[in-house]
Amino acid sequence: MNFKIQTDNPVYIYESVADHIALRIESGELKPNQPLPAERRLADEYGVSLGTARRATELLRERGLVITLRSKGTFVTDPHKQVDQPAFGAAVYSITAAQERRGWGNVPGPASPRSLAVDPAIEERCMAEGLVFSPETTRPVLEEACRKVGLDAGGASLMRLGENALYRLESAPVVVRIARNMDYWASVAKEVNVARWLADLDFPAAELFDVNGQPIEISGHPVTFWRFIPGSVATPGDVARLGESLRKLHHLPFPTDFDLPTVDILSRVEPRVEKAPVPDADKEILLARCEELRDEIAALQFPLAPTVIHGDAHIKNVMVNAGRTVLIDFENVAWGQPEWDLSMTATEYVTAGWWSAGQYAEFAEAYGFDVTSWEGFRTLRATHEIKMTTWIMQNVDQSPDIAAEYRTRIQTIRNGHVDQRWRPF
Repeated sequence: MNFKIQTDNPVYIYESVADHIALRIESGELKPNQPLPAERRLADEYGVSLGTARRATELLRERGLVITLRSKGTFVTDPHKQVDQPAFGAAVYSITAAQERRGWGNVPGPASPRSLAVDPAIEERCMAEGLVFSPETTRPVLEEACRKVGLDAGGASLMRLGENALYRLESAPVVVRIARNMDYWASVAKEVNVARWLADLDFPAAELFDVNGQPIEISGHPVTFWRFIPGSVATPGDVARLGESLRKLHHLPFPTDFDLPTVDILSRVEPRVEKAPVPDADKEILLARCEELRDEIAALQFPLAPTVIHGDAHIKNVMVNAGRTVLIDFENVAWGQPEWDLSMTATEYVTAGWWSAGQYAEFAEAYGFDVTSWEGFRTLRATHEIKMTTWIMQNVDQSPDIAAEYRTRIQTIRNGHVDQRWRPF
């Protein structure tokens, strides 16, 4: 990409970025109905701040070159396909008379509310690429995946819907895991490799079901198959099991048969924020806080040695089967600081209030280190608060209870202190 910031140019930098993207659209490099790169990626590509990339995207939206669908992303518009009714029940940004005065075409203002509505091709792409992620959209993916590998999806029950949809089959002791879209392919493939690596080391962990060529791709979704683990999800009384399991994981040798990425703890946060169906003011707060936290994290001096970490080390990722502790969910496994794993439970204790002092003490004793005693925990805690909030915000339109919990968590981030106890989901 040939772009250079001109310091002697009288226009704002965000206008220069928007103009360059507009040229890419005009040239056909960015095609109609194609997703525009996320704002974080645009900032990296153009060497500008996240705020500049966001303002450039707003300017493109005002010019009618892109359209933003709440919870689905930003897409390049097709100038030949403008319709009157916004489709898909999503927020669509209208061109106003103020924009007309700035020379962006003879379009009506608020008194004549013709909007740049959703091209059916964008709707189709949203469905195909997993931008709409719900029980209704994942059920057909489940059925097709099972047909492809010779399993029966009849009677399957949805176990969890978050970053992934997890279904338990009735016909076999199998859990089918469906990722949101193909952006997750690399992490899903890594998860498969991690499961095989742990099995070779006889580490008590979730095991792949005997299906060749995992992961498989179904309608724009990475899909994997796992052996169902009888028993139960660990309870608060099992928190020492989590500490012990993490201690063992953190002492494993580095894998040599596949590449393990270095942890980027905020890598999924910004894309969640950009696509989430929440007020823009909330997005501004969250993204600005992410910028601050990246700087704080870079300045930390960690007390423990780097190692293989789980990356999502909470109690729901521990199963108890006949007295045996089994670790599950490896999509965030990476090379990094073990303090990240430990500070997950510590944040649940300090911020969310999900653990008693006695339970947290059991966890820290089982691991052999109390991360809350380290001065850097404040930054790790704030990072986990952001992660926990943006995880739940993806599904605020799925349930009134989730929406209410999101409001509680975002209020904590706004105020910098906990006014109301968090609820686990």
